[in-house]
Amino acid sequence: MIRRLAFASIATALLLGAGAARAEVKSLETGDKAPDFDGKEFVNGEACSLKSLRGQVVLLEIFRTWCGPCNQQAPHLTELHEKYGERGLRVIGITNEARAAVDAFVAKHSAKHMVVVESTNSGAAFGTTTVPSPWLIGADGRILLKGVPSESQIEDALQKVRLAPKLPKSLESFAAPIKKDRLGEVRGKVGKLLEGTSLSDDDRKVAEELGAWLDWQAQNALDDAKADGEKGDWYEASRTLERVRKAFAGMPAAADATEQLKGLAADKSKKDAIAAGKRLEAALDLQREKNLSAKEAIPLFKPIASKYEGSLAGKRAADIVEALEAELAAKK
Repeated sequence: MIRRLAFASIATALLLGAGAARAEVKSLETGDKAPDFDGKEFVNGEACSLKSLRGQVVLLEIFRTWCGPCNQQAPHLTELHEKYGERGLRVIGITNEARAAVDAFVAKHSAKHMVVVESTNSGAAFGTTTVPSPWLIGADGRILLKGVPSESQIEDALQKVRLAPKLPKSLESFAAPIKKDRLGEVRGKVGKLLEGTSLSDDDRKVAEELGAWLDWQAQNALDDAKADGEKGDWYEASRTLERVRKAFAGMPAAADATEQLKGLAADKSKKDAIAAGKRLEAALDLQREKNLSAKEAIPLFKPIASKYEGSLAGKRAADIVEALEAELAAKK
């Protein structure tokens, strides 16, 4: 039986720091789409993103090497990786610390699970200021659980895994474009192969499975955009649709995404909401890059909150302004 460290028993709430908390005000909840990370270095695995892992279940833990409970949790993460990895669970520890500190942490615990060194701060994106902060993310990219999952919760999540099939030699050439997100290109070539007679029965079965997996990936991305639109997050919806247009070029999903993007551009309120999202993201990036104080950051967000008052990004900007002003007041 794998030892489980209950999230509640990771006793001390360790602050990531005030700067980390500024980027987001509210914590994400079950059912929300998990924000992607910007990894710059990857230990125990090849470069990846949450988008590239769609179809798998991800246990993502935001951690710091100096954190006592994070050190206690590290062996457990490796155990989960070793037990469930082949069935579609990806265990990822993520931090923005120096690579030397990360390497020492991995060596100390003989960690086998992936550790990502990111360029920003996932704590801010998820809306948390404590470490360790574990999140179980489903095959559809949405949050299933905040905290360390039990084995039964992992088993339940794995029932919906959609893994890409292992490629035989006759299909090995598809591996590189899949990694580069040229999924429409692969789907077209798979279709042509299936129309011919050159494949063996076994290879044909794998090609059919690969085609079904690519179709699922495309539909899942469109579903993501639809869900974002239903929440009024037209900026995120537009970003997802743009990825579908490029990654699945040549497939019906890409044509659908292109039409939806045209519709967004023709709708003034949605076009404004997209512009607001772009401005908010740029402001957040600048705040993180320059580590701006509350006083310095408020002028970045106030105009967005004012100009785009009715949009989701405008409301988020207003929340950030409120939090920054409260931070300033607390210091007086």
